[in-house]
Amino acid sequence: MTEPDPSLTGALLGRPAIDALRSFLELWHGLDLTDPRWNIDGEMPPGLALLLPHERTLCRQAHLTLPEPDLTDPTRWIFCVEKRGEWQWSFQPDGSANPPIASSDGSPEWQTEALSLDEFLLTLAIRESTVLGSYRFGGYTGLVAPAQLQAVLGTLEAVAAPWRFHAIRCYVSRDVIAFTSSGNGQQLRLYVAAKGAEPLRFLNDIIRADPLPWEEIRVDGKERYPIDGF
Repeated sequence: MTEPDPSLTGALLGRPAIDALRSFLELWHGLDLTDPRWNIDGEMPPGLALLLPHERTLCRQAHLTLPEPDLTDPTRWIFCVEKRGEWQWSFQPDGSANPPIASSDGSPEWQTEALSLDEFLLTLAIRESTVLGSYRFGGYTGLVAPAQLQAVLGTLEAVAAPWRFHAIRCYVSRDVIAFTSSGNGQQLRLYVAAKGAEPLRFLNDIIRADPLPWEEIRVDGKERYPIDGF
């Protein structure tokens, strides 16, 4: 019998997104999901019912809400709002457990995302675990040079398609999670995190070779100075 792969790549890639989401919450956050927090009924898709009870613990930048009809299009149910309230995400109940989703940047028109609901929730959980203040071991840079960015991304695998919002895209390796988001022009911001310093030490040479300094490196919850590696 093949033993389960305990790595993040084994848990998150090549599986249904809701199973990957459950594995991520268990492996990364140590959540016990054996006893469902909510009963699934009505219009609540299973993936949203899985993640929503942990919203207060996990979410810092984009916040899940109880689904409620959009005032301008009551066939759509809003389930996520960016912290400044400009961007929103919605789904249209279609009888499926994993419906397609759409997003709005404040305009009355909704645009379809390339991700399904479960894929969005998985990448939301990864992104919210990699943003500022959410990791004990990690770092970020908003000025990463293209060569250094490609050197980092070459060690990772994309989890799903990008969001429309800032072109956010999540990545994973055996022990590392990361995401990129668009900055000014074509510049990408890069955020990385791990459960310890060792998985991040492959970044040390990249960080030291980067002509643009990283903005933060955190080791065991403490900011590291000088910012020269893990």
